[in-house]
Amino acid sequence: MTKLFRKNKRECMSTNVEIVTLGYIFNEHIQAKDGTISGPFLGGTESFGSIGLAKAGYKIGAVTNIGPNTDRTLLALFEQAGVDMTGFNTYPGASETKDLLCYFPDGTKEIKYLTRAPRIKPHDIPESYLASMKVCLLCLVDYEVDTTTVRYILDRCENVLIAADLGGVGGAHSTDEWRDAYIVNDGGAKQKELMALIDIAKMSFEDYTCITGNSNASYKKAAQDILKMGPQIVVITLGGEGSYILTQDEIEYKIPAVTAFNGVIDTTGAGDTYTCIFTAEYQQTKDIEKAAYFAGAATSILIEKSGGASPERCPSREMIEERLARFLLNH
Repeated sequence: MTKLFRKNKRECMSTNVEIVTLGYIFNEHIQAKDGTISGPFLGGTESFGSIGLAKAGYKIGAVTNIGPNTDRTLLALFEQAGVDMTGFNTYPGASETKDLLCYFPDGTKEIKYLTRAPRIKPHDIPESYLASMKVCLLCLVDYEVDTTTVRYILDRCENVLIAADLGGVGGAHSTDEWRDAYIVNDGGAKQKELMALIDIAKMSFEDYTCITGNSNASYKKAAQDILKMGPQIVVITLGGEGSYILTQDEIEYKIPAVTAFNGVIDTTGAGDTYTCIFTAEYQQTKDIEKAAYFAGAATSILIEKSGGASPERCPSREMIEERLARFLLNH
């Protein structure tokens, strides 16, 4: 498929991008537990991750593929947040990625994919990003970035930190089609090959169950199972219980949830925001505990508003620091 154009052909403006996100952006409708549907919103791990990072002051560039019919109102939110959009690629004849995000009364969720943009390949990544990338965030929802692309990044970018949300690597966001291709077929060889390239893996316990079929493991056992595949750090997000983190050195962290002082309105995007902020902060500080608290503070602000991924909903660094200071003062 031939690329029509790359939005914002400003390679010279993206030379300072240090963090790069890769994944689908969504034109999303949300079905609540009571069956009511709202939207469209800008959704997807890529959207919450890149906009959240830009608002928090990181030098962020996003790589995603879209079609000519992609809603320009939604795209404008990235520009408003300050995301470098050199990596937005428009393909002729391609669709935008549309979905229906369904929340169920038992607390589980399902993404129903209506249309999809093309998967992300090595040639979709701007050369300027490869020259300055320190962190690569695989903001995946259904294996839209494959092993070949990840290996290409590792070959081109020395000492790059690779992180992935496992919701899109066999977890709750993945379809049975791609889960079978990576996990069921060939004894899971494709999954193991991809996981071996990841430094930081974030998942919910629901993601773990989808990947392994095991719903009875302890948090430590779940993290150990993923660590065996290659990541150096596994983060399990636990909603209102905070997070559990385990390293290859068997160092455990149990981080409480940072209080949403203004009440919880909408948890959509919470895990996405946590993953990206945690990884970016860890890369800068090399302190897992500090990064986890900082990510938790960012998430606590996000869930106090609704409306998908947007600059208005995602907090600035100053807001995150103030929230964390207030929380720690009371604990």
